[in-house]
Amino acid sequence: MRLQLFLTAALLIAAASRADAVEFYQSEPIRPLTNLADVTLEPHEALVVVGYAIRNADVASWNEEYPVHLGWMPFDDKTGLRIGKVMLTATERCARSVSIACDKVQYRVYRVPAGNYALAWAFNSKRLTSYAEMARGSLEFHIHSGEIRNVNFPGPARVRLGLPAFRVNAGEVLYVGDLTLSFQNQLPHPGWLGTRDDAAVLAMMKASPYADRLAVRSGTYIGR
Repeated sequence: MRLQLFLTAALLIAAASRADAVEFYQSEPIRPLTNLADVTLEPHEALVVVGYAIRNADVASWNEEYPVHLGWMPFDDKTGLRIGKVMLTATERCARSVSIACDKVQYRVYRVPAGNYALAWAFNSKRLTSYAEMARGSLEFHIHSGEIRNVNFPGPARVRLGLPAFRVNAGEVLYVGDLTLSFQNQLPHPGWLGTRDDAAVLAMMKASPYADRLAVRSGTYIGR
């Protein structure tokens, strides 16, 4: 029998009101882009730049990694309820100084449907914790690469006010700020700090065909 090289982490926390939304599966994560030179946007899409900094993450022995996984969910800004069927994800590795994010800031670029997105969950050291109000869910990640294989949060979910979120409009190329997560104290969830470095992102995006469209607008979102 073929060995499945992934782990599954389960989450069970206080559920959002099940009468407020129709249940659906939210999987097939949108991962950061790896080649900005070949990016093309559909009319309903946008590019989003997010900076990640990871602090105090648990790491394993010298030959192992405890990656940090992050997930953002789309939501309705009137109700705060999750909508759509996509989730943005990121994987940052802190063992053996693999990731810039565990020392400085790692900038990730996403091609996403226009809309509102809120930080929904974070995973480190076999622990999946939630920023949003959501019911049971799970994620699968590859043992060797550490990359997320799939995410599955089938029930309704609601954002928590005051926690990391951003909005992007169709056709925008938007830098929303930097998100620093500290795992030193994870109760009720890993602490966070929003900052920004516009000059660093402007320099990074010079390799993109959309460099002249980059906006650094901020509002009631991270990095304001």
